[in-house]
Amino acid sequence: MSDLADVDEQLVEEFDEVFEAVAEDSPALAKAVNARKVHCVAANQTADTILVYLSRGFTAKQLEKLPDHFDGHGIEYRHGVIGQVGGIPPSGIGSPSHYLHNGRITCGSSTGLGGSMGTGTLGALVRINGDLYGLSNNHVIGRCSYGDAGHPVLSPGNLDINANVHVQPFTVGVYHNCAQLTTGNPALVNVHGNLDAAVMRIVAENAVSAMQGNAYQTPATVASPADFMQVQKVGRTTGLTIGTVTGKIAGFQPVSYEVNELGMQFTVYFSEAWVVEGTPGLPFSLGGDSGSLVVGTMPDGTRSAVGLVFAGDGTISLIVPLPPILTAFNAVLDSTHGV
Repeated sequence: MSDLADVDEQLVEEFDEVFEAVAEDSPALAKAVNARKVHCVAANQTADTILVYLSRGFTAKQLEKLPDHFDGHGIEYRHGVIGQVGGIPPSGIGSPSHYLHNGRITCGSSTGLGGSMGTGTLGALVRINGDLYGLSNNHVIGRCSYGDAGHPVLSPGNLDINANVHVQPFTVGVYHNCAQLTTGNPALVNVHGNLDAAVMRIVAENAVSAMQGNAYQTPATVASPADFMQVQKVGRTTGLTIGTVTGKIAGFQPVSYEVNELGMQFTVYFSEAWVVEGTPGLPFSLGGDSGSLVVGTMPDGTRSAVGLVFAGDGTISLIVPLPPILTAFNAVLDSTHGV
């Protein structure tokens, strides 16, 4: 039996062959398999289990005929879909699009590039060479690496500007820089290290707070995601939610992107991403929550920041780990500003 970490790419390449082999002797099973798309394969090394996320689940009878082991590792089949990134997110669900703390807009609030059709979430405040910056996804404030340095970033974002806002929309910062987000076939292009992350230089320091909504303060410590880690986030669409990290992406995960303003669609592959499931029946994130800071509960009960939400559709969420993001920007979290 090979180590689960060593067969990541093999898993993704061979799963279609596994399905085809078991379906050959059963037309009914073949039909069921063909009706389902594999959206994501994740590896939970702690449980020595491969998680296969599909567009639809299988019935108990169908599961009896499907393999429950692959190369010595257990297999679990789950329902999980990764939708397109970008576009226009839904309205907030049971929560405000933005939060105020002592008159300051907080992390977890709506933000977006000025003139953009969409909106996302301000994840955290960070310091770069002592100066204050805001952290979110590249597709939220950087127009997927096509943004211009100095372009104003608003809070609340354009989509959430209406008669019911708690604060007059303002320029919270200006777009500064983004981490690597390379497109192309991973067989031909080096996509290792892709991170959907960007920073804006805060220009309204007296109007922002490191609080995460009205729930908790941005942690001062950083950690990597881990199997079975309990996590939470505050986001523009779903507010405060909790979930569980189920595993790390196996191989290269394709994610479809759309930039409406430029009329562009393309696919980005990620090798450093983790899967999060919300509590049963509830989403961990939806569109508009992109950029939310994911906070994990450590074994000693303390909180550490572990990643940013960047994709998902309500069944599962994908997060990029925070440590390499901070390294890419030579940044440190600010947990006390405006608190």
